[in-house]
Amino acid sequence: MTYNPLFLLAMATLGWGFSLAIYRPVARHFGWPMGVMQVRHPLPVTVLGIAALVLTFLFIMMDPPQRWPVLPLGLLFSLFWLGFLRVASQTSLFLAPIAALLLGIVWASTDDGMREIRNIDDRLIDRAEKMEKRMEDSMRKVMQKAQSLRPPTLEELEKAVPAPQSGVTPPKKTVP
Repeated sequence: MTYNPLFLLAMATLGWGFSLAIYRPVARHFGWPMGVMQVRHPLPVTVLGIAALVLTFLFIMMDPPQRWPVLPLGLLFSLFWLGFLRVASQTSLFLAPIAALLLGIVWASTDDGMREIRNIDDRLIDRAEKMEKRMEDSMRKVMQKAQSLRPPTLEELEKAVPAPQSGVTPPKKTVP
């Protein structure tokens, strides 16, 4: 098995992010000590944890068959970090953003990350082209409908007007 730093970064980001996001309610339930940031400013702490989770889930979703093990291993790492180290969970305030930043940088710098970025670009271009074609088709239909609504010409009106019912016939056109 080869060493994959991207996999380990994703697992650590998920573990520390999850630990950071749920530490406050768990600590209050079990009576564990909390750090100053988690007591006074719980929202930014939770947002940092959720941001790390979002980045990790984006990483997993780009190639689910290869990256699904990140999810259970990251959750196990989070349980270890919370359950056994308790107060060490405060270090997640520093470690989760650092791991998320490193994951983003390393992932973007790999060929895999660049290919995924190009695939996203290609998908966006394909969607834009399809949307453009739909717009052209709908504009074409609108133009055809608008042409069918144009006022009739004099010849069309003459054809549409029925001949008089009386015995009088209309005068014939003479050619000079």
